[in-house]
Amino acid sequence: MIDVMENIKKLSAALDAETASLHPSGKLLLLGSQDSVFLKAIKRKADQLGINCDHTSNPLPPYRGIVVDSETVSFNSILDPDVDIDHSYSPGMSAVSQAVMDLLIESGLVWEKDITIVGRGHAVKELAKYLDFNNATVTVAHSKTKSLLQATQNRDVVIYATPIITQDISYNTRDLVIDLGNSVPHPDRLNCPYVNRIGQLTVSILLNRFAKKESVYFTQKPIPLPHEIFKDGENNSNLERSRLLQRESHLAGSKGGLDG
Repeated sequence: MIDVMENIKKLSAALDAETASLHPSGKLLLLGSQDSVFLKAIKRKADQLGINCDHTSNPLPPYRGIVVDSETVSFNSILDPDVDIDHSYSPGMSAVSQAVMDLLIESGLVWEKDITIVGRGHAVKELAKYLDFNNATVTVAHSKTKSLLQATQNRDVVIYATPIITQDISYNTRDLVIDLGNSVPHPDRLNCPYVNRIGQLTVSILLNRFAKKESVYFTQKPIPLPHEIFKDGENNSNLERSRLLQRESHLAGSKGGLDG
């Protein structure tokens, strides 16, 4: 059986090590209430990794990255994608989506898997696109879905990204249930691994994004594309390959090059 929490710890540790090695010197703004559990978790990890953070509800420049807790602060501006680390107000994949994607890849649960995503908010922003890009068969269910039971039945993976579930759901998921909203009733009925704590990996991803952005900012070196790295005969991890394919897909999408 898959040890999901061990995979989360492993992925998070690898990201934190890379983040620390980059020695980012810019300032990351955490915008939201001082009581925000989400932002306080980022601040704690940032302090451990030597990243300069300001946690405030009244932003003052200069800063080169921002994470907004939209549940605790009103913010209606459009942000540059290079500054909007979590892509809350700009195009791009949310950190939670990347955490789910990385976890599924690390667990071998993407390629040719049947996956249902319940919800279509920021937490799963662009997740369906990248799962499809990695050859999963994806169903997206939401408040207008007629039968959530049918949408979640006989799936390899189900990802719940909604705070409330108002319909019956299936408990016969084969490989993994990820409960981002802590909304699954009676998870003890499941016959597969269940995880509702992915925040550790999400925080590591956010700080790693900022550190990498800072690294590019100072070196001005272009980030290599997959075809520049993955040459014949090289042995690279599925996770690194998928991350770079995600980036190439994003670049193609911005130019209208992705299939609909």
